[in-house]
Amino acid sequence: MKKNLLIIFSFLLVTSIANSQITIASENLPEQGVIVYLAQDSLPDASIQPGAAGTDLTWDFSALVVKSQDTMTFVNPSASPHDAAFSTDNLAALMEGDMWAYFNKSSSVFETVGVVGDVFGVGIPLTIAFEPAEKLMVFPFTYPETFTGTTGFEVIVDTIKAEQTANYSVVCDAWGTIITPSGTFQAIRTYKTKIETTVIYLLYGSFWVPVNTTTDTTYTYDWWSNNSSAKFPVVSFEWLPSEGVIDGDVEFLQNTILGFEKPVANNQINVFPNPSNGEIFIDAPINSTVEIFNPQGKLVYSQNNVSGNTEISFESNCKGLFLVRIISDNNLTFKKVLVQ
Repeated sequence: MKKNLLIIFSFLLVTSIANSQITIASENLPEQGVIVYLAQDSLPDASIQPGAAGTDLTWDFSALVVKSQDTMTFVNPSASPHDAAFSTDNLAALMEGDMWAYFNKSSSVFETVGVVGDVFGVGIPLTIAFEPAEKLMVFPFTYPETFTGTTGFEVIVDTIKAEQTANYSVVCDAWGTIITPSGTFQAIRTYKTKIETTVIYLLYGSFWVPVNTTTDTTYTYDWWSNNSSAKFPVVSFEWLPSEGVIDGDVEFLQNTILGFEKPVANNQINVFPNPSNGEIFIDAPINSTVEIFNPQGKLVYSQNNVSGNTEISFESNCKGLFLVRIISDNNLTFKKVLVQ
């Protein structure tokens, strides 16, 4: 009898641990040397629904389908082209479309301090600093905790200025198990409400005159896991509560590579001459991938299966500090080259 009771107790204990509520800590989010592969489903199946708030829930999102993909490579911001624009950053991420995001990560908060790139998709690269930084997560964080914040930015393009202010609140409204095409994760769910007010100004003489004001409210669900293979929200999408439908794509985690940025000895990878007058040589290991970003952070050169000594020439009008990214044998190396 005692043996049977022990077996039952052990089973209940294991089940309770397997489905227990988790806590998100600083080490559960990206650090330097992490590459996050994300997928988007632009036409999610009808089964992809947030459901009600609560505890010990199960979300079956296995019907998600990869329609497009993105990559985020997290590096030391000093190895990026725009570090000088942000004084409080200690982490940077290179994303698709030559976009860079800059973060501050500590034991108590993970926040976005700015972005650089074609943020609005109009072909104009912009540097946007968030004041104050926007909190993405606070630590430790678990159900049913909340946090709030404000953020904003100002950007000027020629005679047009945009000012945006935002208030947001985040509540952990549920925890449980989430099933995705990439695996099954214990997770907490956050529900973020963000109210953004944007004012557009035109320059008349020496005065900025407001010409348009809009206010938008977005609602976002994120599922966060403390699984070591995550490091990023497992699933994320915006929600229209008035209509009960997903607004836009569903983004979900495909894969995460940890510790990708390993030290590479100087005699293994060499970029020379530096400074350069218009051409450089890259001495890279066999089957390397070489990518070069111009001073504006735009990808201007990409070549796979590079081996040995490779010559690369720049256009005559290309000058400034270029960033060279070399991927080889699961190592990620950055070099900066000054083209005069």
